[in-house]
Amino acid sequence: MSAVLLGVCDEEMKDDVSHFASPPWTCNKIGGKPDWMYSECPRPVCKLCGEPLYLVVQMYCPLAESLYHRTLYVFACMAKSCQNQSESWIVLRSQLLADNDSSKTQHQEVQEHHAAMATSDWCDEADDWGDDGEDGISVVAKFDNLGSEDKSKVDDRNCENTIAADRLHTAVQAVEKLSLEQSEHSQGDRPWFKGYFINVIEEETLPANGDLTQHEQKLLAEYEEREGISVLDFEMDSCTRPKSGASEKYEKVTAKHGDKIFQKFLKRVSSCPDQCLRYEWDGHPLLMTAIEEHSRVPACSHCKSDRVFEVQLMPTLVSRLKLHQSEESAVDFGTVYIFTCKDSCWNTDGSYKYKEEFLILQPDPDQKYFK
Repeated sequence: MSAVLLGVCDEEMKDDVSHFASPPWTCNKIGGKPDWMYSECPRPVCKLCGEPLYLVVQMYCPLAESLYHRTLYVFACMAKSCQNQSESWIVLRSQLLADNDSSKTQHQEVQEHHAAMATSDWCDEADDWGDDGEDGISVVAKFDNLGSEDKSKVDDRNCENTIAADRLHTAVQAVEKLSLEQSEHSQGDRPWFKGYFINVIEEETLPANGDLTQHEQKLLAEYEEREGISVLDFEMDSCTRPKSGASEKYEKVTAKHGDKIFQKFLKRVSSCPDQCLRYEWDGHPLLMTAIEEHSRVPACSHCKSDRVFEVQLMPTLVSRLKLHQSEESAVDFGTVYIFTCKDSCWNTDGSYKYKEEFLILQPDPDQKYFK
């Protein structure tokens, strides 16, 4: 059985991710703008309301012994009417052959493109601006040689040109302002969530209280006081409790809300309360509540192979999904289970830039525990 990897929110991203990862799509992050493997990928829209979606997480997760780079992008809708609905989310998988030259030079090409924009690229005579005339006499010298009457005409024309230039500049500023306002309301240029790096660690078994950090002990104590149970007693009891009968002790450690699945979820999470995601390709999700019977995981829509569980988004992620200059969480959910093609199918002919995978969203039965 493979180890479960946990994603913990790290420092906020203060600058473009391209400064920290090369290529940028190898960066694991929460929020921010997606770093697509391929250019010209349109911003996904909500299947329910048609509004543009916001990047929740970007995960670089190549599979063992695979020939491909592989990145997952998870998006969600901010609309209040779409909250806590799987249809308002989307997960996209993108891949690129590891020996593809573009995987090594894609980021460099972008930088070289800007660096190569010399003045000669703007117009053929850009380098001649301000140079001497054909006869080698400077423009200033020619002006000094003019008569007073000619200079007066030149001054008048210069004044008229200055006024016209000012008017043109004012008009250009007005057009630019209008264009900016229009772009801010367009689907492609809407803001994104604040960006954070993801630190990946391996999940450990529940430690003794003495091994918990001060912050973790506080969270655990608050949970135990709220639920009237001891997590460690529950763990010990779950291992020693008879399969039938003798239920009196078990009843003493049952959570007040009575949801045993949710209680098990909280007990497992208590070993690392700050986890934002759980990763275990072809593993098992940590259920928050019972999955409804109709929530069947379909086969891959491209190759018809089975889909397997890969990653789970945790409720602590909610508090991180905020727009810049806002302190209010923009998306509400309990947990999200993501399932991907077991064969991780891909086409090398360039017919796809990404493939859609499948997810199940569960509302949090008690969101307040994670805020």
